[in-house]
Amino acid sequence: MSATRTFKSGGAVTGFGVARQNLRLARLYGYFSTNGNTNMWLQLHTTTLDNTGTPIAPTAAAGYSTSLVYSAYLTPNFEFAELFNSSLLFVPGPVYAVVSTTESTYTAATGTDLADINLDVEEFEIEPSGLITVSDAGNNKKAIWTNAAFTGAQRLYDAVIVDLNQNAGAQLYLQLFAADTGTVVNGLVPIQQWTLAKAGAAGVNCSTNGMTILNFGDPEKGGLQVVQQGLAPLNSSETLYQGCTLAISTTASKLTLAAAGSCYFTVRHQ
Repeated sequence: MSATRTFKSGGAVTGFGVARQNLRLARLYGYFSTNGNTNMWLQLHTTTLDNTGTPIAPTAAAGYSTSLVYSAYLTPNFEFAELFNSSLLFVPGPVYAVVSTTESTYTAATGTDLADINLDVEEFEIEPSGLITVSDAGNNKKAIWTNAAFTGAQRLYDAVIVDLNQNAGAQLYLQLFAADTGTVVNGLVPIQQWTLAKAGAAGVNCSTNGMTILNFGDPEKGGLQVVQQGLAPLNSSETLYQGCTLAISTTASKLTLAAAGSCYFTVRHQ
């Protein structure tokens, strides 16, 4: 099952970002206005998120020729449109659309070279209704849902985690526990673990380096249900824990909490 969703810049801009994951672009269209500049291109770049969950605009200093996924000449004061047809254009993470004065690398346009931009995104599954977003906007080391342990199982839908390069290139892990934060301590064994992409030399502002995108389970079945029996090695009882904590760890297979500010992540669940 698929559906198309349109994201709009909301007016004439030099660029705007879409904080979505695994984008499949079906159509790009809009209107370009300028005061006389003729050599202008509309570009799409893969990007990552800042610590508020906002897509980061590309900069020439960050080497954004490597993040370029699309570039097309803009006719001055005229409409533009690109239909990607059945093949679509796949972008693995958040995308940023910009007006550039160069074709194959990004050179920022001035405030008089503006485009009203629309992106049609094909979504191959319709998102379940009632998704709740939990955002770690304070750059802490973990996020927790409002329900504590024993108050009902959670189902995770997806997540974006950005390594903020506070650990000198050390490998970090996202670990999942069916418990509240008061119970999640160093040494616990997670239900599940994911190895996170490391930040590049430019830290968070370096295209998709340092960003991990996760989709949990089958969305038609409600995503990944978070249930854990006991909390090894502290508690080996048969008690079923049904809270939910995601934590950033510096060690694999057991929890060693990373320092505050290590990662930014945002998670959606039911």
